[in-house]
Amino acid sequence: MKIKLIFIFFVFTSLLFPLSEHDIKLSGNYLWGEAEDKNLGKAKSSALQDMIFKIQVTISSEMYDNEQQVDGQFSEETRSTTQAFTRIRLEGVDYFISKRRGVHKVVAFISKTDYKKSLEVLAKEISDEIKVIEQDEKGLGIHKIVSRYYHVWLKCYQSPEPIKYTSISKIEYSNVINFLQSKVETYLDEIRVSVSKTTIDSDIQMITISLDIQNGGKPANGITARIDLPDSPPLLVVDGKTHLFLYQYPSKSVEHYKILLGMHVDENTVNPDLLKVHKTISLKKYREIEVDYSDFIHLDFSVKKLQSGKLLFTPNYKNFSVSSLEWDFGDGNVSKKEKPLHGYTQAGEFIVKLTFNNSQDISVVKMVSNEGFIKKLETPKKVKPKQEQQFVLPQIMKNLVNIETYNVLSGKLNMLKKQRKIMVGKKTDFLHPENCYVFIIHPRSKAVEAVLNNDTNGRKNILTGQEKEVKDYRGRISLYVEVYK
Repeated sequence: MKIKLIFIFFVFTSLLFPLSEHDIKLSGNYLWGEAEDKNLGKAKSSALQDMIFKIQVTISSEMYDNEQQVDGQFSEETRSTTQAFTRIRLEGVDYFISKRRGVHKVVAFISKTDYKKSLEVLAKEISDEIKVIEQDEKGLGIHKIVSRYYHVWLKCYQSPEPIKYTSISKIEYSNVINFLQSKVETYLDEIRVSVSKTTIDSDIQMITISLDIQNGGKPANGITARIDLPDSPPLLVVDGKTHLFLYQYPSKSVEHYKILLGMHVDENTVNPDLLKVHKTISLKKYREIEVDYSDFIHLDFSVKKLQSGKLLFTPNYKNFSVSSLEWDFGDGNVSKKEKPLHGYTQAGEFIVKLTFNNSQDISVVKMVSNEGFIKKLETPKKVKPKQEQQFVLPQIMKNLVNIETYNVLSGKLNMLKKQRKIMVGKKTDFLHPENCYVFIIHPRSKAVEAVLNNDTNGRKNILTGQEKEVKDYRGRISLYVEVYK
């Protein structure tokens, strides 16, 4: 009996007061990480990150084994960010420090009991916040509610483990991130972007594109928009309006731009740690806009006869970015020089065509005599090519094609299936799978990479317009959806 008491006392005291690095690593009662550095502060920080990394790897492995891996939270892209925030949420972290030949060896550790308590405190705090937001949903504007959901979504990344949550409507979520992300992405999915006005300031070579941004027919707020170009800053949307600025002239008469929509976070009020999460892994949605520059662009050329008898051809253009020029002198000769010299061997008039940027739609055509005299040619009216019968996309699919993640998509598909509006399954579940729409999903990131239409004459990716087949996406998940008429 005395031996048992001594053994119990030894185990109890070892839990409270680890005696050595050996006890920390082998007792099984601690989560730990280690690092070495001449600078003690750097060694402690690295050891803490190593501890969090090991926790995340263990959790991620377990979730893969159970086929319940949570999108994004444990990816390489977000791991370093999560490490940075978890440290402020773990109460009871301690360090075992030793030094040899000027190098500090540090073991960061936390008891499994303290670790579990820390997670419980954070989980309760987050759950309580969400409950309050759910209760306020009907009383506040949708953009204010979504903004609050988004802030809690950022806070969830302070936890190295998923947080379970049961909503007011009694729906259980194994990870509350899915619940919050669905709220935010649904809001962003319903946003529509259109161009209201475009201006060009030739003095400073600046293009201003004014956008109207709406959600459900009402001005959108609480978001930012930026053009998907390097160094383009996100601009706040106020009362459904914002302006984008470009400092390079267009190279086509009609340009298409991708607009990146995201949630707005006030950098002056938000916690700096959450701001870092926002900048690293914020939720984003793309929209495409078309900008017609034809009223701003001036394209022309002039001809001058030199004393040598040859003609000097000079391009004239304004508010336009030129990458290439091609001259066709109408006598079988061509040139790609900017200002070519050309002499005609015969008298007469020749149709000269100057093509900009290798685009037949951007050209100037004039009648030029061998003496350099120019006659204006009437610009022929463009005849629109006879269009094939347009593929009509059902409204249900219009609401689904812009969804970017499987988490959001699966929830909406299940709802539509319960309403008997669609059928969802694998290719083998349908008698005529060629008539089904196909969602192509990446097996690990769960991103929706393509949506193929149900045209029996040949499938087409609805997102890009490219002709594609399911077989072109080997290694991806193919989800077939039949829409009931």
